Amino acid sequence: MFSDEYARYSPYFYIDEEQFPIWEFCNEGDTDAKPLSDLANWKGMNMVAYLECYPKSQDICGEINCDNQGIEQITRLHFLMLEDASIQNLVNLDELLLKK
Repeated sequence: MFSDEYARYSPYFYIDEEQFPIWEFCNEGDTDAKPLSDLANWKGMNMVAYLECYPKSQDICGEINCDNQGIEQITRLHFLMLEDASIQNLVNLDELLLKK
């Protein structure tokens, strides 16, 4: 299961403060990996590429000096599987996708 614990893109992954079910593809050999066949309805799901982006918490002093050079951004690409209803929820909340 995927957890949006860092970026917390509310309301996109949440319904009433609860994150809806999201499954993440992982690398072969990951200790938490499970085969798709273990997920009963995986053939009815959709794949989404998700770019997670959030500011890294940091001290004001860096390795060289104490000048603040701006906030470092963390970005990670995730490949997720969502149920049809969850995809529709994402579409309904996205202003760009709703423009005609």
